[in-house]
Amino acid sequence: MDPHSPEHSPQFSLVRFRKYLQAILASTRTRGASAPRSNPPAARQHQPGGSSASNRSKEQFQQNRQWANIHGYRVAPRGRIRSEIIRAFDAAHR
Repeated sequence: MDPHSPEHSPQFSLVRFRKYLQAILASTRTRGASAPRSNPPAARQHQPGGSSASNRSKEQFQQNRQWANIHGYRVAPRGRIRSEIIRAFDAAHR
């Protein structure tokens, strides 16, 4: 292969790269990739009737973790508590 042939020019490589990207983008569009969200998570409203963990104190989270461990749920000592565990805890304490 001749390193000075047109196939090795930067312009040819750029054209090939653009065609490659266009093919990838076209295939993702045809596979049903979702469009960008018009309602990002920060803008969503709280759903009525759902359990909100955002208004719980540190002590309430500790109680929730302790209860979950006693009742067979796997929960980490720190970090997010799954919503199913929060709902189960709330249901058990109504």
